[in-house]
Order: sequence, then structure tokens, then C-alpha cells
Amino acid sequence: MYLKIILLTAICLAVIPASRLAADDRSADGIVVLFSPKDECGRIILDKINAAQKSIDLAIYHFTSRSLSQALVSAVRRGVKVRVFMDGESAKERYSKYDFLHKNGVPVKLESGEGLMHNKFCVIDNALVVSGSYNWTTSADLRNDENILIIDSKDVIRKYRLQFEKYWQGLYKDEAHYLNKYTLEKR
Repeated sequence: MYLKIILLTAICLAVIPASRLAADDRSADGIVVLFSPKDECGRIILDKINAAQKSIDLAIYHFTSRSLSQALVSAVRRGVKVRVFMDGESAKERYSKYDFLHKNGVPVKLESGEGLMHNKFCVIDNALVVSGSYNWTTSADLRNDENILIIDSKDVIRKYRLQFEKYWQGLYKDEAHYLNKYTLEKR
């Protein structure tokens, strides 16, 4: 019997991707670092959405993932307050989930200012932030070299919440003016 348990454990460890084991391995400062495609970032985000109980605030540049958009709709249906802020130009693209979310009761607002709203972050239950280069797309999950950070630092969460509220309330204005187009020096 003991040998069967060891053998079964070894098989499970061989079959379960390392990311499923590593996803809960927080650093001392409360951060999980994951890379796609190997770490299954989409599945990790999906798990976080499905575990949400109170709120999900998402600021996203490019959003074409069917499974993540369906998870947000399911969250709304189970009583989670969901808000999505998207880049206005990206929302018009062919596979964008803007229309799907909007038609299924997810409040969505579009950025309409200059430049791109290029953020990719999500605040869940005011208890964690998912942020990184990862757009919510199939390409980000299967092909692109991307990353996400899952952060449970109260100070970091507060900063992301404040930034999201600025977007949502229409209070954020990119007022950075550069001296010229060849420098990062601002006026």
C-alpha cells in the first residue's frame, strides 16, 4: 500500500505542471511571479476571478480571451461587483470582448484620451493585484513571452485601487509634456 501511495504521488507530480505548484509560492514580500506560456498565467487569472467574492476592477489594454470574459460574466451573475476599463481603440478590434462584456451586464468604460491605456492590472476583492505585461488574450497565454505578478501587499493594492478609481471616475489625465520627442525629460 505504501508503495502505491508513493507511486501515485510521483505520477501526480509528473503530470501537474510546475506552475500549479508554484502559483502559491509567495516571496517574503507577498509576490508571486509567473511567466507565460509555461506558467499557465491565464489559468491562474481564471482561478483568481472564480475565487472573487466582492469585487473585480480590471484595467486592460487588449482583451480577447473567451474564458476570462466568461469568468467575469459569471462573477457578475454570482453577485461580484465587476468593472472593466479598456483602451478605446483596442476595444474596437475584431476579437475584442468589449461587446460581449457590455451585452452581458459587465460595466465597461473606454479610455478616450491621447495615447494608449496600456495597463494590464486587476484588483480582486481589494485583497490582491494581478499585474504585468500579460494582455488577456490567447496569444499571451499560448505564444507570447509575458509575465504576471500576483501581489498581496496592502500598500501596492491601495495604489492600484486609487489609479483604477481615477480611470473609472474620468479623473485621470495624462498631462506629461516632454521637452521634445527625443528625450524623456518632462517640463
